[in-house]
Amino acid sequence: MPKVGDAASDNVMDTGPEQLQGDANDGGYTAPVAVSSNSQSEVDTETQLAVAGDGTIAIAWIAFSTTQPDGWIGYTFSKDGGATFTSSGRLLLPAGLAASDPALAIDAAGNFYLAALGVHYAGTGADYTRLFVAKAASGATMFSAPVEVTTQMAIYDHPKIFATAKGTVVLGFAQSPTSADAAPPTTSVGQVATSADGQTWQLRTIAGPPSVVFANLFWFCEGTGILYATYLEATATGGYVALRTSTDEGVTWTSTATVVSLPTERPAHLDPGCVASGSDVWITYGTSSSPPTSDSNFLDPAQNISTAHSGDRGSMIANRLTALDTSAGALGLLPVIVRESGGALDVIYLVGNSEGDTKGSVRYVRDSADAGFGLSVLVDGPLTFTMNRTMTTWLGDYMGAVASGAKLLMAYPLNTSGTTHIFFRSMSLL
Repeated sequence: MPKVGDAASDNVMDTGPEQLQGDANDGGYTAPVAVSSNSQSEVDTETQLAVAGDGTIAIAWIAFSTTQPDGWIGYTFSKDGGATFTSSGRLLLPAGLAASDPALAIDAAGNFYLAALGVHYAGTGADYTRLFVAKAASGATMFSAPVEVTTQMAIYDHPKIFATAKGTVVLGFAQSPTSADAAPPTTSVGQVATSADGQTWQLRTIAGPPSVVFANLFWFCEGTGILYATYLEATATGGYVALRTSTDEGVTWTSTATVVSLPTERPAHLDPGCVASGSDVWITYGTSSSPPTSDSNFLDPAQNISTAHSGDRGSMIANRLTALDTSAGALGLLPVIVRESGGALDVIYLVGNSEGDTKGSVRYVRDSADAGFGLSVLVDGPLTFTMNRTMTTWLGDYMGAVASGAKLLMAYPLNTSGTTHIFFRSMSLL
């Protein structure tokens, strides 16, 4: 939940020819669309995307300005596949709370859910946070007044939201006794809140003491009759990428986690992700050969992005594939995994060679049959590859992507102008 410094006034992005993988008449691609730039904000970052069955797209992000540097949540909708978007809306939280960490989900009925942190700052840091969820009913392009999920003052962090096939809304997040801006691994308890209507919530613990001392960066996916949660978990002896399962809509979870990452791997402090089908589940995560930075102002980059596959409902990991295309860059950030309707996997990420690399880019790779990812495809660029959360070029801690029909829809950050804004792109799948 960082605060971004003063932003430059230029919010016009460079859309040079190197960025474009085609246009609206070239193989079904669309040119990148700037969705967040407006007269109210100077910096927009940390985005999520969800798509309804009728093709309606929702995108949310954090916005900052010189007059409101603590941030708010902006959002927009598209009814025409991303060709045009509505004017930016703003999620309204109670007075005195800055907004952070947006997360989006869509249920089978076409209702969108937007989760966010409400952050109370005292001095230079947050002394408590609260969690809220707002709903946009099917067909609407505005979110209703948010409902508070949490019931006590504490430090909550990094919510992620998901709607199951049966309609249960599931929200995962960390609860910590210390500042959420502290460097990892801050001691935290993994919590899950569930709701049948997005209004009334039940809170439960998914991972915590005495065996687990850290649980955060949740992501959910669903197979046949099973809900998965992947996240970073640590005990007193070490940290790893974890996977837990629920067969009752998130009410109860397996008491021990499947360890997804190898003992020889050090997971980067980036969101893992998962997709599932039947009894199969795939988990993507970043790894690093360097210890995590002790400076909470810097994001942890990945020297590799792996995708692990389990064919037995997450009990055992059968194989792993490498997703980072190192020919495009040595470091990866913000990986997102999606599964196409035909079963192919796509992993989208940011890539660069070092901190401050001005030739970074947004790319994706595709695996059609668990045979291995090919060379990456350019989505957009260039961008300045930075891990620094205090800069106006901050890229955020995550981004969004969805496979919809025969297209890959992506919401991602670009910062070439010196300030970050959110762009959308639709690309025909290879």
